[in-house]
Amino acid sequence: MRPSNIDEGTARRSRKDYLRFLSIARGSLSERDTQIKISTRLGLAREPGDMRELIDKLFARLTALTAKLDKAERTPP
Repeated sequence: MRPSNIDEGTARRSRKDYLRFLSIARGSLSERDTQIKISTRLGLAREPGDMRELIDKLFARLTALTAKLDKAERTPP
């Protein structure tokens, strides 16, 4: 995950932009997870102990935040 994506999205002036950057951050986290899995399967790295749990928690939090903001974006004033 790239915290810079989240920070950049926060600095934008619209919720729509923020949602887009949160989506980019989720994609980056997913890429990192895939890279860890591949390197572990190839024997280039060991399975990082708490890393899997941390990735799952971060992904869940990003998903929840995105869903909450998306719902607020779609709710009429």
